[in-house]
This record gives sequence, structure tokens and C-alpha cells, in this order.
Amino acid sequence: MPDSVEPSLRTRQALLDHHSRQEIGAAIKSSPKAYREAIRAPVIKPISTCRMRETYRFRLCGADVDSMLQAQVAALEAAANAARDKENRPTTNNRPIELKKPDGEAGGGKKGFNLQRAMGLEDEDEIYKRIQADVRFNIWKYGLDPWKKYMRQSPEKISHVLQAGRQQHKYLCTERFPDDWAQTEMIKTITRNRRKYLRRKARAAGKDVADSSDSEEEDAAEEEDNLPDLDAPQDGQ
Repeated sequence: MPDSVEPSLRTRQALLDHHSRQEIGAAIKSSPKAYREAIRAPVIKPISTCRMRETYRFRLCGADVDSMLQAQVAALEAAANAARDKENRPTTNNRPIELKKPDGEAGGGKKGFNLQRAMGLEDEDEIYKRIQADVRFNIWKYGLDPWKKYMRQSPEKISHVLQAGRQQHKYLCTERFPDDWAQTEMIKTITRNRRKYLRRKARAAGKDVADSSDSEEEDAAEEEDNLPDLDAPQDGQ
């Protein structure tokens, strides 16, 4: 969009649907001044002053755009509230139900268990994946070393990751998951898979890499973390 168009108009432009953006974009290129006059108009009627390819276009007043913005904000807030409500279940007398850690480790091995099911989220894929993505980001943010197993990680860094996860998701409270076992298993799985990915990448580059000392159960657990391997998580993921 040309620099002559005001920032407020840039915002309004982004709120319009795909076809409207194309139409307004053509108008801006032909006459930015006429576009500003049209967008501020108090009524909706054809734009004839903008030299557009087609003869019939509507102008959208600022009040209409503001209404669109308010509606979008309300919809986003409603969706966020609904997601938070889901994360606060299951409860008994407004207190989270304690979920005990199954025997073994998270993963698909003979002695393993399905972490999503153990967390009570077997029917809540969206919530589980959002938690998983945030834990992955926190691991990167607080600098856990993917080459080290969980027991060799910095206790201080692990504490930061666990605390951040609880702040981001009330569902991860210690009343529901004593000793943060759900996040702990997720951290183990994510760092283990990252370690495997780095080994494969190094071998593909022709570098000598020590064989993994991870157990067969840990190997099978790779399927538990179904997010792609990334060098560094991106904000907003």
C-alpha cells in the first residue's frame, strides 16, 4: 500500500475480505486521495472518482469497518474463553480431579502409555497440541539442551519451563498433575525426539555421531510428539 495512505486505513484495509482487498487495492493504485475520501464517506454508494478497471464498486464507511473489527474481537474473545473453559475440566466441586501418572514412560513401547489419554485429553486434540506447542517453545526459550537427557538438564531451567507451562495453561496445575508429571513426560519426549533428529541430521551430513543410549521404550515414544522438528520455535505457534 502506498505510504500516502494513512496507517488507520491500512488497518481497515486488512479487515476487508479477499475480494474487497483486491478492489480497494486497485483504487489505491489509481488514486490514493480518492480512496481516502471514499473510505471516510458516511454512506455506501458506487465509487466513480477512482479510476478502477471495473465501473461498479462500493465505498465502505469507517463506522462499518469499526463494526467489523469489534465483531472479530468479540469472536476471538469468545473462542479463547471457550478454550479456557475446556482446559478447566474435569473438576469436582470446582477442584481439579487428580490424574495419576501411569506406570512406565510416555510413548508407544510395551511399557509405555499414551500421554494425551493419560492427561484426560483424548477427545481434545486442539488443547493437547496447544499445550505441546507451548511446552516445546518454553524448552527452547529457557535453553534446555536437547543433547542431554532429562536427569542431566539444569533443574533451574526445568523449573522455569514447568512454571511457564502452568501459567499458560491452568489445566496443567499441580492439583491435577502432582509433581508436574504431565509436563515432565512431555519435556522428556520432546527433547528425546529432538536428540534423534539431530543425530539423523548429523549422519546425513556424514558426521560421526555416538549411538543413542536411549531405551527401546524411548525409541517408540518418538510417535508421541507429533509436532515437526524445528531449529527454534516461532512466536505465535
